[in-house]
Amino acid sequence: MKIAICGPAASGKGTIARRVAIEARIVHVDLGLIFRCGAFAIKTKRVISLNELFELFQGGTVDYVWAEDKARIRWSRKDVTPLLLTQEIAYYTSVLASVETQQAELTKIANVVLATMKDVVCDGRNAGMTILPDADYKFFVTASLTERARRRHLDLLRRGEDAPYAAVLSQIQERDRRDTERTSNPLIVPKGAVVLETDNQSIEDSVRFILDVVSRKI
Repeated sequence: MKIAICGPAASGKGTIARRVAIEARIVHVDLGLIFRCGAFAIKTKRVISLNELFELFQGGTVDYVWAEDKARIRWSRKDVTPLLLTQEIAYYTSVLASVETQQAELTKIANVVLATMKDVVCDGRNAGMTILPDADYKFFVTASLTERARRRHLDLLRRGEDAPYAAVLSQIQERDRRDTERTSNPLIVPKGAVVLETDNQSIEDSVRFILDVVSRKI
């Protein structure tokens, strides 16, 4: 079983996908985390190209791990996940992925991770399109700009990052513009996807909705 969940930044798709994976007892593949790994590797000069990172994933030096209900990226067996979750890396990831050639390399890396998995819920901007296009179930999770900014702001504060709400709102607005206006693989609702508006829904409601849709089609 393959489930793809896509949508704009801070729509809640990652949290929902993780909870779906836990409830359904399948693997969660967080495309955003994989893409952030690419941005982190380039920005910190751990690699000189994304193709080099692709080879590290293939060889196992860098790997994606789903264990104890958490997604992690390990580099030479060391967990580097916390380094990938900053607002700076999030912004750089969006810029990097807006370049067609770089996006193609990031997609290759994601497909290396997915190639070894059978039952999976995958979330990310390209989920159900260039990545996991053959998903059995596709969902487009979205919310208003202000609600998404509120969620991201609270998340950053919980992590101890000093991020003014206005700055977060501006960054998400700019991210939306890049994602929807890019010429290669812009953010759209994938064909056949169920649209899920989450402004007035709890995470639990959204997870239950997705699991109900899946159970009706099995």
